[in-house]
Amino acid sequence: MNDDLEQLALRKTLAIMRAHPWMAPEALIDQVIRIRYDSGSYEGKKLKFIRLADRFHKAVAPHTACRSRCSACCHLPTMLYAYEASALANASGRTMATLPPREPSLSLAAAKQYFGKPCPFLKRDRCSVYEVRPVICRLHHSLNAGPEACNTSLPPEQRRVASYDVDLVEGPYHAFVREEAPLEPWGCIHEFFPTNPA
Repeated sequence: MNDDLEQLALRKTLAIMRAHPWMAPEALIDQVIRIRYDSGSYEGKKLKFIRLADRFHKAVAPHTACRSRCSACCHLPTMLYAYEASALANASGRTMATLPPREPSLSLAAAKQYFGKPCPFLKRDRCSVYEVRPVICRLHHSLNAGPEACNTSLPPEQRRVASYDVDLVEGPYHAFVREEAPLEPWGCIHEFFPTNPA
């Protein structure tokens, strides 16, 4: 990341935390710990992680390069759990493929082939299942000045995209699912939905 982009990302990060003190790293860590060790059910905790991801999205949205019909990130290998794929199938009426439980490294290796390919739910540069999109999509964003660097057809050295630290939420979310449901299949959205709808 170049100095200008780092400075821009820092200014935006500080602005986000000023407007939303609960977005400070230590505050986010406290929230995910509370969700993780809450006495509620697995289903209830998943819902709380989704709600936190939505709050995160709303807090960063005014500071992002992301806009309607800006769909470069929809050409990245989107990783999701089977329960998230099931929600997409229910919302869209599409048939969902069954994936076996795999080590995360194997799932990530399999997903590499889908880099640059549009998401199966991208329609006219818009998400057709936005309300039930996976957690990773709810968290993903760019703090760059514009969307140019998000273009997946650019060489890697030109794709410098700054973001607020999504790992503060995404990391604990993965740890939670893998601990509570270790056999929950995890894979690329293209694997769960390998064909285009008729």
